[in-house]
Amino acid sequence: MNNPTNFTDPLGLDEWGNPPGYNPTDPCSQVGYATSHAECGNNPNPVCQYFWVACGGGGGFPPGLPPVGGGGGGGGSGGQAGAMPGNAAFPSVEVICSSTGPIGGPLGPPTCTIVITGPGGTKTKLSDLLQWGKNLMGEYLNLLALARKVPIAGTAFVPLTASKTLGVGFTWALNPNCFGIGPMLSTPSQKYVSGGPLIHGNLDNSKAILSQWGSSANIQASDWIGYQAIWNSSGVLGGATAATSAGASIWSGYTWCAE
Repeated sequence: MNNPTNFTDPLGLDEWGNPPGYNPTDPCSQVGYATSHAECGNNPNPVCQYFWVACGGGGGFPPGLPPVGGGGGGGGSGGQAGAMPGNAAFPSVEVICSSTGPIGGPLGPPTCTIVITGPGGTKTKLSDLLQWGKNLMGEYLNLLALARKVPIAGTAFVPLTASKTLGVGFTWALNPNCFGIGPMLSTPSQKYVSGGPLIHGNLDNSKAILSQWGSSANIQASDWIGYQAIWNSSGVLGGATAATSAGASIWSGYTWCAE
């Protein structure tokens, strides 16, 4: 690999090793030489294979682009980078490699990092981007698991008396699926429906709280701003609500929930 008698590596400090397709008689088959000499643009295959990326025509790595970084001396570290061009729509990609070794000894194999430069020159490691995506997916799965536990419940009011403040109230719920009926006091005195997700309380015990004898109350400041509470001997659940009109109501009755 190291031959101090020629110009491929006169100091015997070739930190790159031999990529696939290395030919001792062709200096352009060495990564360190090919990435810094424009005349190697016609023979890019070993370089491309080494980094597992596609190359175009011209010199540099990929051919036609100048290298980024520089090689280090003995006992130090070496750096080499190649860039794939970007434009306003697509980011640029750099492959930055370095290797280290003991003083006076051979350098180890290179360690490469893929860096993506986005609009405005912001640089992000591909590994960091993948970790961000992994974290985002984890948060999505956590929210999905929570959504499967959150019940949605509400009431519907049908006035019966002349004053129309007393009527029949129907309660409903999803996850679990429940339906209830009982007397209800409400203002305004007109038919209306309210409901929303129950995010407060012991959600693991939601079926027991929503089923059998129980009560509920709802206050609506406006059609889209309100709050409800549902309770029985098993506990209390609550959450924000939306309704067909502003007002307040209280209900008591019996609810059946599907198994």
